[in-house]
Amino acid sequence: MSQHPESILFFDGLCGLCDHLVQFLLKHDREGRIFFAPIQSDFARTLLTQKGVPPEELAELSTVYFLNQGALTRRSRAIFGVLGCLPAPWSFLEWLRIFPAFLTDPAYRWVSRIRYRVFGRLDQCRIPSPEEKRRFLS
Repeated sequence: MSQHPESILFFDGLCGLCDHLVQFLLKHDREGRIFFAPIQSDFARTLLTQKGVPPEELAELSTVYFLNQGALTRRSRAIFGVLGCLPAPWSFLEWLRIFPAFLTDPAYRWVSRIRYRVFGRLDQCRIPSPEEKRRFLS
């Protein structure tokens, strides 16, 4: 694919919490504006590296990234950005951006540290249904 969609969420494809987030977004993004790519995919690693994400950061699998209209955000900023792409009432949660990242990212990092214990770890990246397949990039 030479032209990428405007909005791509890069997530840990083995994380149960990330899987829940993707399911939530698939359900609520009825216009299909948000696309998805597991960080484990070659597509994600190549594109994120081109955007300046260090390979060692990608290897940790502890950060979600959101590429929206060419701008890359990470951690809490990525979550707020992706919520802002949803219809109301979910888009209202984007107002949480008023809090600086130095306040919201510690909460993000804490959740990231416990996510496997609380939400589990998948054996493999999810396989999208035929109707979802067009929204997953790999």
